[in-house]
Amino acid sequence: AGRWWRTVVADDQLIAVDRDGRIAALSLATGRLTRPIDTTVGVPSALAVDGDTLYVGRRDGTLLSLALTTPGS
Repeated sequence: AGRWWRTVVADDQLIAVDRDGRIAALSLATGRLTRPIDTTVGVPSALAVDGDTLYVGRRDGTLLSLALTTPGS
């Protein structure tokens, strides 16, 4: 637990998910956590970004879509 399993770069962030399904956005410039995105998406199998949407493929065959921006930003 706690080790990054999958990563993808989007704009100026590295989006990373660990084996427990916790997702975080880290600044490419500083390496610091910019914000958690979601805490429990289940066991991930793949990550992809299109625009402001992060897609997380899960091992159970489902696909989740999560907003990378907050409303008003």
